[in-house]
Amino acid sequence: VILAKMSFRELRNFPEMMRSLGYPRNISIENFRTPNFDLVSEVLAWLIRRYDPSCDLTVDNKTSDSRINFLKIAAQMMNQKGQIKLNIKKLYQADGYAVQELLKICSILHKSTRSVPIESEDHVLQALKIDDVKQSRAMAIELTSMAATIHELLGQEPELHGARARAVAKPLDSDEVEHSIKLTIRSVNENVAHITEKLENLGADEANLEAKIDKKKGELERARQRLRSLQGVRPQFMDEYEMLEGELQGLYSVYLERFRNVEYLEHELEQWKNSELQRFEANSRALKRMQQRLHDEELSLLRDGKASSMHNETDGDPLGGPEDDGEDDSFEELGKPKANNHLSLNKGNMIMLAPDLGPPPSKPANGRSAYDSESE
Repeated sequence: VILAKMSFRELRNFPEMMRSLGYPRNISIENFRTPNFDLVSEVLAWLIRRYDPSCDLTVDNKTSDSRINFLKIAAQMMNQKGQIKLNIKKLYQADGYAVQELLKICSILHKSTRSVPIESEDHVLQALKIDDVKQSRAMAIELTSMAATIHELLGQEPELHGARARAVAKPLDSDEVEHSIKLTIRSVNENVAHITEKLENLGADEANLEAKIDKKKGELERARQRLRSLQGVRPQFMDEYEMLEGELQGLYSVYLERFRNVEYLEHELEQWKNSELQRFEANSRALKRMQQRLHDEELSLLRDGKASSMHNETDGDPLGGPEDDGEDDSFEELGKPKANNHLSLNKGNMIMLAPDLGPPPSKPANGRSAYDSESE
């Protein structure tokens, strides 16, 4: 499938190009039907060396990391030296897609060989060695810079021509020439002496550094021996330390036990307080309900007594006129027993509920309770 996606001409031309470039092995189309990284890496390294003989590229196919590093280095070299971008993923597949990337380098080398008139195979190999791509580019850059320099110098020629003519026409003074040569020799000797002094100082500095290194090595060795001796000696306070550590463990266990007990007691106390508070609130609500019930019963009894008194008054005087004082006194006397009976009933209810609400109020010396006085 991979080979079908590529044109048959590319696959057919690649072995022919490699053969014309002088690749020592025979390459077939069948070599790229399945991934063959060994062949791809070998061909890629050979093409890069052919492109630039100064490149030192080592093929390492033992692990996947080494393969990836090899491809990265190869792609970087071609990008820097020939401005050729290689797809590392396709090269790592080592199949038909890798041939497309190899053709980028192979086609350039093949075109460079075809531009030279070929007479024989030996002549082709010699031409490839002479017309190296990198050397040609370096020479082109050098020629460009040299041409620019010559152009600048030629631009200064009108000015320099007069100075040169005057220098040639000027008579040569041997004493001046000798003096200038002596000055030059003196300056050269001073430079040589200065460089020699630096070299001597460099040797002294090197000796000092070696002495310092040896001294530090000796100190390091003594420190290591000291460390080994200290590691082998048991400290004097170790026995007391172990004894105190055991006591600390015991005290800590006691502390944990007491802490758990205190926490448990505080929890129980909090629960007891909550239960007491709930019971007190329940008793308060029950007391309020009982007081409300007693108040309602008292009101109903008072209403019934008033209704009965009104009925008796209506029966004694059909016209609704006022009766004499004797009848009013009888009405008051009729009302009093009912009130007393009601109060006695109320007092009975309170005494029955006394176990939940507390002891009943004590009566004073006159035999009447505070509740009776309030009711009256």
